[in-house]
Amino acid sequence: MSGSKVGALPCRGVEVGLGIPQGAQGSLYGEVSLAGDQEVFCGEFGDDFAAAAFLGRPDRFEWTQGEYCELLYAAGGFQIDYDKGRFAYLAFFIGPDEFLPEHSALKFSEPRLLGGAIEGMQLTRDVDTPLLEHMFGPPDSVDTDSDETILYYTRQNITMEFEMDGKTGGLKRWNLYPK
Repeated sequence: MSGSKVGALPCRGVEVGLGIPQGAQGSLYGEVSLAGDQEVFCGEFGDDFAAAAFLGRPDRFEWTQGEYCELLYAAGGFQIDYDKGRFAYLAFFIGPDEFLPEHSALKFSEPRLLGGAIEGMQLTRDVDTPLLEHMFGPPDSVDTDSDETILYYTRQNITMEFEMDGKTGGLKRWNLYPK
C-alpha cells in the first residue's frame, strides 16, 4: 500500500494538494497533502497511527471488523480508517447523506484542491457531475442507483470516489483509498 501519499487536518476548510503539475489537467500524482492553519499532515497510505498523532484524539474511535478501525474527526468533517494498524482510507463528508456517521459535532467539510489545472476548486454540495468531468475528465467507472451516483477516478494508485446525491445531483462525499 505504501507510495500513495495523503494528509489530513481537523479543519472545516481543509486544502487538498493533489500533486498535479501546472498545465497537466486531470493527471494526478500519488501525493495528496492536506493543509490548513499552521499544521500539515503528509503521510502515505500504509503509514502507522503515529503519522496522524498531531490530530489529537478523534471524536470517535471504533473497531468495525477484525483489525479495521475508523477515526472520526467530526468537527473537521472527515474520517480516516486504518487496516491492521496502517492508514487505508480517507473520507470527507460534504453534504447530507443517510450514511453519515452519527455524531452531534459533525460538520460538513469543504476541501479546496491545490495544484495545476484544478487549483482552488472547492468541493462543496454545489459541485455536480459536469464540473467534475470538466476538471478530471470522464470517470473510470460510474455506479448509479436511485439514491446516488458514484464517479470513480484512479490516478497514481489513489482511487477517488465522488458520491453524488441522487435527487439534487450535488456532491455529498469524497473518498480516497489506495488502488
